[in-house]
Amino acid sequence: PFLCNYCNKTVFGKKWRHKSIERVITEFQYMKNMGFKEIHIEDDGFSTDINRAKEICKELIKTKTNINWTLLNGIRVDRVDKELFELLKKSGCYQVAFGIESGDEEILKKINKNITLKQITEAVNLANKAGLETFGFFMFGLLGETENSMIKTIEFACQLPLTIAKFDIAIPYPGTEMFLELDNNKFIKH
Repeated sequence: PFLCNYCNKTVFGKKWRHKSIERVITEFQYMKNMGFKEIHIEDDGFSTDINRAKEICKELIKTKTNINWTLLNGIRVDRVDKELFELLKKSGCYQVAFGIESGDEEILKKINKNITLKQITEAVNLANKAGLETFGFFMFGLLGETENSMIKTIEFACQLPLTIAKFDIAIPYPGTEMFLELDNNKFIKH
């Protein structure tokens, strides 16, 4: 439901949809009963509704589901707090990833990420204090990117207490604002 200009909204739209808490717990338990040892949540909107995320954790604790799991796809740093990280840890989550994208405030503004370096730092620190491994996703080649902004991103990533930092090249997918801007400026060749 957010406005990042590199995300393609043409398939699923901009509306956030979610499963019920009961269904999530049932799916966790089903996978555990099938013999799975670990669950990787690929939902980058897991904490969009932070209260729902906390209730999922509380139910996993209450039902003693006892399975290792991770938020592997990168949640937003502005949709977390200390209580959520503590509940994640208690419920069996051992790692949380964040979609950080850049270490340059101007680039974060240009891509409509609507987060700050301060929020990023606070989220990573809170997750670490809760005993969670932290994984940061970064991108090079975002709109407005320069050699200097890439250096800022690398330096920022190095000063964050991340367990893993992953750097990718931004891809202007058709249907994204990023693609349209590049295409309008004749940067898309074919």
